[in-house]
Amino acid sequence: MTSLIVVLLVSLVFCNSSFRMVMAYSHSGPHDYNSRPTPSCTDDWLEAELAIHPSQFPARPSAELTPKKVALSCLRSLQLVDNPSPGAGLDRIFPHLMWQCRSAVTSRDGIDDTPSKFRERAILSPILQVFMGCSRIELGQPTLSPGTTCRGDIVSYPVRVQGAPVHAFQHKSGILRDGISAEPPVTDMIIRLERNRRPPYQGCFMIKDIADVNFAKGGIGWARHEGV
Repeated sequence: MTSLIVVLLVSLVFCNSSFRMVMAYSHSGPHDYNSRPTPSCTDDWLEAELAIHPSQFPARPSAELTPKKVALSCLRSLQLVDNPSPGAGLDRIFPHLMWQCRSAVTSRDGIDDTPSKFRERAILSPILQVFMGCSRIELGQPTLSPGTTCRGDIVSYPVRVQGAPVHAFQHKSGILRDGISAEPPVTDMIIRLERNRRPPYQGCFMIKDIADVNFAKGGIGWARHEGV
């Protein structure tokens, strides 16, 4: 009987702690991914703040920006998607995404391709949500696919993303996990950039694709003849 009472008390304490954690995040708003950094991700967030500063990441594509700079700055903008205001990160990356990438992440086939509509739809994109408020972003070594007569150079980067702190105890859908894990889940992504050949951004690298590697293996998600 005593053992049963102890088990019940421990269960009540655990449930109360979980409830308080959920409520703490729920009060921060549906898309306020940047409100509660943890010690494990603070350093990475400081790097993100430096990367998205206007002096480091211009508002428009530039031929002076390396593909690594464009990729990392856009991903950091998603990491701090609500800095300095809700959806500001989506506004920053909009000019740096190729039309086909904006269409793919919003599933709109280019309909109403404006910054405001993109912000409204992209905040719900499963692909982009992987980066929003994440604890850490690690960019791997690039792979170059030389340009052809039909397109410019394509540079691909593997990306390892450690999820937002909130995902340690709940799924992306908001449903609570069976147990609270020590660390948020890790997702392997891939990002591809292409050098433009046409004005007004001729010579500039822009993001062509962002995909989960589980769906990108074997060429799924883009044409095999592009050499990736």
